[in-house]
Amino acid sequence: MGYGVGGSSVHRPTLGWHSARPQQVIDQLTAVGATRVVGDPETADATVMALADAVVVVHSGPERLSWHEPVTVTEDGLLPLPSLAAVGWATVEIRRAARQLGLRVTDERSDDVLGATAALTVSRGGGDASELYPSGTRLVLLEPSTEGRLAAALARSGEGPVCLYIAADLGASDRPGSVGGRSGQTALGLGALLAPIARSGPFVLAVPLPSR
Repeated sequence: MGYGVGGSSVHRPTLGWHSARPQQVIDQLTAVGATRVVGDPETADATVMALADAVVVVHSGPERLSWHEPVTVTEDGLLPLPSLAAVGWATVEIRRAARQLGLRVTDERSDDVLGATAALTVSRGGGDASELYPSGTRLVLLEPSTEGRLAAALARSGEGPVCLYIAADLGASDRPGSVGGRSGQTALGLGALLAPIARSGPFVLAVPLPSR
């Protein structure tokens, strides 16, 4: 299936977010500029939120972030949408996860908001990439550095997708601060963690727009 905006249909990475409080997830995504769209019949019991280069399908259920089968959605008109800067992948060991996922680590830095060592990566081919995440998706590998949010996420859900880094205008009045964003150093620069539904995530982090 595909994803359409303004009458065009193109493929976009799609994530499924199950939450006991789906409206709060929708509010978080709306706060960073995502827009609600109409999905295909398979998503009739969910809310489909569009970013410029990804789709998030919000379901009711235990807190969990995972890859989702691509869906077909339509939208009236073209709106400026934020980009999915990266998906944060929780792991207990960055180097092992990089090998398994067919990734090469290009830089390591601290994500103080999540309590993690963060590894920026690029694909090197091979591994289980084709089965574990869509091609073209940027992954940030996250290994706990404290007994903080990421450690709690790993304890609850194990390894896998744990957060969305969304490039947003942090200076806008209707952005993270209005929903209780906690500012701090993230893997992709100074950003804000939108108030999570659970301490163990999943998480939405608003990060700076790319430099032009």
